[in-house]
Amino acid sequence: MNFWENGNRGSDSRGAGTTSGAMGGRYGTTNAGGDPRAYDRDINEDLARRLAGFEGKSEEQLMGELLSSVGRMKSEGSFDPAALDRLYATASQFLSQGQRERMRAIIDMLKG
Repeated sequence: MNFWENGNRGSDSRGAGTTSGAMGGRYGTTNAGGDPRAYDRDINEDLARRLAGFEGKSEEQLMGELLSSVGRMKSEGSFDPAALDRLYATASQFLSQGQRERMRAIIDMLKG
């Protein structure tokens, strides 16, 4: 289970081969009605709700939640350090040099 799948409906640890999961629309799964566009719309709405939960929180509060999630994942054996590197590789092209440095420092801290 990765950070984005945590708490999603009915997904296995990969979000593949199920009727719903964090990345299901990209892996050929659909919602219960069979319409992949509706499934992707459901995913977008779910992501928007989750992101809205972070609004107004301080950096300290966000780091606390992140550390809590990572600690839980490590204790469950589901923490995937390589996934953090893949996230960095994907996201870094959209970040300033300072943001890349901060993200790398956070990833290194989480992996340590």
